[in-house]
Formats: sequence, C-alpha cells, structure tokens
Amino acid sequence: MFQSIRNNLFTNFSDIRSTNGHAFVSTADGAVSTPRVTSADYNAFYNPLAPSSTRYLPGIVQNVAGAHDVQANPQLSGPPEIPSKISAGCIWLGKDTTGRVLSHYRALYQPAAGSPLIKAGNPADGANIAIGAVGPDTSNPVDLLGRVVP
Repeated sequence: MFQSIRNNLFTNFSDIRSTNGHAFVSTADGAVSTPRVTSADYNAFYNPLAPSSTRYLPGIVQNVAGAHDVQANPQLSGPPEIPSKISAGCIWLGKDTTGRVLSHYRALYQPAAGSPLIKAGNPADGANIAIGAVGPDTSNPVDLLGRVVP
C-alpha cells in the first residue's frame, strides 16, 4: 500500500481507458477490493482533452480523496512539449548534460505568477509549498530540480 499521493501535478495525459475505471489513480483492471493508498490529496489535475477521466478510482484511497485537489489550468511558465523536444539519447551521446535537461524542464513546468499551484501543496510538507515538481521561485531550499546545473 502507498502511504500517500500528494503535491503532484497530472497534466497533458490521454483519456484513461475504461479498463482502468477511467481513473488516473487506479488499478490495472479498474477494480479494487481493498484500498491501495492511505491518502491522496493536494494534487492537481488538468487536461481538457481527457473529459471522461476521473482522478481516483472509487475505493482505492482509504481516506477521503482529493479534498484539496486543484482542478484548473495550472498556468505553467512554458508550453507543454508533446512530444518531448529532447532526444532520449542526448545525455548518453554527450550532446547535453543531465543538469541542463532538468533546467529546461524546470523552466517549462514552473508555476507562473497567478498559478493555482502556488501555495496549494500539503502544508505538512512545509509552509507555502507549491503543487508540482518545482515551485515558483527559489524560496524552498529542497526544491533543487534543475537548479544545480553542471
């Protein structure tokens, strides 16, 4: 069982198949006999191209799921890159560094001013934490993704 699913941004995904119960947090067959996650909250879901998808498969979360979830345009700093513009082998071939690749994605997925992700994360993880892999600024000392660029 997972302890929790929190502070995650789920965006630009395809409609979830009916075999998964049309739920993003689900099981392989879309059925659940006992909860698989203790808690799921303070996440953000946004994809207008997946109108039939739901956030959580009923019964998969032990506690009430998603009471503080954000379901709105995350207003990120950059446009989505689908498909990714960075080749899978760029680091292995020495054409780029891991730090530069992470810095590129930080620039795309950082919440822009006015984003509903800002200060919307689980307060138990720190005051004013953002939902997503990166915050809107450098105020969180553990938010280092893409900031340590070799």
